[in-house]
Amino acid sequence: MRVQRRIGWIFAVSATVLMMSGCQDSKAARDARLAGIEQMNQGNYEEAIASFDLALDEADGIVNEFELDVLKYRAEAEYMTEDFTAAAHTYGILADVDDGKPEYFYYQAASEAMAGNLDGAVKAYESALGDTSGAGESDPDRGKEGSEEESAQETDRETDSPQTEEDQTEAAQAGSSQEETETSGDFSAPKQKSIREAALSPEAQAGRSLALSAIGKAYEDQGRYEEAMDFYESAADSGLTADLYNRMGLCMMAAGRYDEAISYFETGMTLNDEVKMPDLKYNEAAAYEYKGNFEKALELLRDWVSVYGSTPEIEKEITFLESR
Repeated sequence: MRVQRRIGWIFAVSATVLMMSGCQDSKAARDARLAGIEQMNQGNYEEAIASFDLALDEADGIVNEFELDVLKYRAEAEYMTEDFTAAAHTYGILADVDDGKPEYFYYQAASEAMAGNLDGAVKAYESALGDTSGAGESDPDRGKEGSEEESAQETDRETDSPQTEEDQTEAAQAGSSQEETETSGDFSAPKQKSIREAALSPEAQAGRSLALSAIGKAYEDQGRYEEAMDFYESAADSGLTADLYNRMGLCMMAAGRYDEAISYFETGMTLNDEVKMPDLKYNEAAAYEYKGNFEKALELLRDWVSVYGSTPEIEKEITFLESR
């Protein structure tokens, strides 16, 4: 299994000391890395992982910037193949050898959650915050029963894959960012940041959002809505954001508590986060529809289209609401 590979390679060097000596890695290693990046661009993630493993084999054996870069790409490729256990392991190695940067723990948390390891996910999330007490650890025997109703209209535009750090020239060439959205539109306005978020790097901010979504959704999928809300409220101690309010609203929608969901969406809107505003407004309309207030849902959806534009799916939904 991939999860077992390179462990000896990493720890034979050091699990705690990062050598930034600028040692020259071989041409074969550099070529394998570039091949892996190109394979990722083409969506050939399994082949990319093999290339990144070859790059590590051909490298000089010292954990320097080159090896870190390759490991980041490999972790992302593992995530994209949905080998979340392997991705979590690789992000754990990165955290060990690169000063425990929060983004690695956040991506590890997201990977653990996607792999179904909620306890490991919460532990990694707390490590990103500098809290290793395990106070928020989930109880697998508590709250397993619950409604499995899901909102078909949930438009949860989260980043679907971790991001690798690369200089601007290589990032433009590699295009390694694997972001996917469920609607059209370019919501590129600057995001409002909490004090906590302002202190985080862009990679850590993206990782935190991904971890929040993955852990919360894992609770929700098990019908453990109260535990999901407890987790979100605990996360709020590190900064209330529109993204967090959106997640809390979606959780309440999944639980069938639509009035509470609407309240969270509306509160999130007061933060004037132009990036999350489309999500909040759309999900508010969905909550009104599921509540049975079709007139209000139609009004909100028409307002949404007037600002953000339409899609065939939204037009179909409007037609449905008009018929009610």
